[in-house]
Amino acid sequence: MVVAGIIVNARDVTERRQAEDELVRSHHLLEAIIEGTTDTIFVKDVDGRYLMINAAGASLLGREKREVIGKTDHDLFRAELAARIRGADSSAITSRRSCHVRFLGRRE
Repeated sequence: MVVAGIIVNARDVTERRQAEDELVRSHHLLEAIIEGTTDTIFVKDVDGRYLMINAAGASLLGREKREVIGKTDHDLFRAELAARIRGADSSAITSRRSCHVRFLGRRE
């Protein structure tokens, strides 16, 4: 006895594809907005590592964006400034609000 068969599994992925396309469009729009400003914009994880920074922010640090991503403030600034920035980050996380840190002088 020979048993032969074909199993066909078909799914309509139209909705998923549309959602993926919309996500890509949203990402490009967000990136255009972030890069289109002269203000520094960045995102860090809860450990203080830069996940994202715009060109204006990287320029302010005197670095390329790729040199900032994955680093912490302790990697980028002198110890006292890094501690001050980390304190502001902690306040922002606790209060769930953005914060501003001004610094003058040397970064390192």
